[in-house]
Parts: sequence; structure tokens; C-alpha cells
Amino acid sequence: STSALQAQDSPHKPQQLTAQEQAKHSIPWDKLTDTAKTKLRSVISDTTVFHRLKTQQFNCDESVYIHLVRHPEILTNIWELMGVTQLRIERTAPFSISIHDGQYTKTTLELVYGTSNLHVFHCEGSYKGMIIPTVSTGRAIIIIRSKYDNAEAPTVKHQMDIFLQIDNAANQLLVK
Repeated sequence: STSALQAQDSPHKPQQLTAQEQAKHSIPWDKLTDTAKTKLRSVISDTTVFHRLKTQQFNCDESVYIHLVRHPEILTNIWELMGVTQLRIERTAPFSISIHDGQYTKTTLELVYGTSNLHVFHCEGSYKGMIIPTVSTGRAIIIIRSKYDNAEAPTVKHQMDIFLQIDNAANQLLVK
């Protein structure tokens, strides 16, 4: 437990886990397939950038929210029909999608673990464009933690953590 770790590290002053350590510990390693564990560990062991986004809260039904997190192609297909995005998302398997921004970035996104309160995604992608003229590849882990409240109106509160691993050392400098 966290308190056991804190007590073990310093008998006088408890250590607080960093956001990155908290995110790593939020992954249910014992519930992942061996393949998923390998993919996630390779990114976590060599993370170029870690970022925790601010907690967001908004009105949404829990079942709708979960469905949209697991099927992001629904919203992007609506946006495409409205003419407000060039982003293309295609379902390639029950838990995988292919994403293309219409210009420079291509990504595959796989849901490796999902419950109503926790979603863990593994991504692999490439970028070639104006900012970086050579092909840059990398991987990411996206962790979304969610809570729900139906007291007054259906409300979702979620926070996202991202572990990003960029392959090319020169491109790592641009990302950082």
C-alpha cells in the first residue's frame, strides 16, 4: 500500500508519490494479458514525456460516456459528417482502432483494460510533416480514471495520464 511505501522510504517524513508513479500504480498489472504487460512496460521503462491532464467534470450519462470512451469513432464520424474534422477513425478489431488525422499522423489505439472507472489504452503511431520532416515513431499509454455522480444531474469527472515514448533522440528534444 502507499502508506507502507511511505513509511518504508522515510521514517520521519512520508514521501508522496509523483503523478507519474501514481499513474503507473493505477494500472491493474495482474489483470492484463502478457502481451499487454509487455507493451505497457516497454513504454513506462523508457518514457520520453509524462503528462497528467487537469481533472474535467461535465454532464453526461455514465453508460453514454463509457460507450464513447470505448468507441471514439462515433463522435469523429459525426464531426466528419458536419465537415468540422479531417480525422478518420476506423474500427480494426473489437478493442482496436486506426486513426489518421488526414495529414501527418497515423496511429493505432488498443484498449488493453477497461472498467467503468478505469480505461488503459496502448497506442503506436508515426508522424511525418512540416514540424518534423522525417518519419518519427513512438508509443503511448493513455490512462483514463472516471467517477460518476447522479445526485443532481448525471455527471462524469475524469482525469487522463499519458506516458509518451518517442523513438528518435532529436525528435525527443522537440517533444520535451
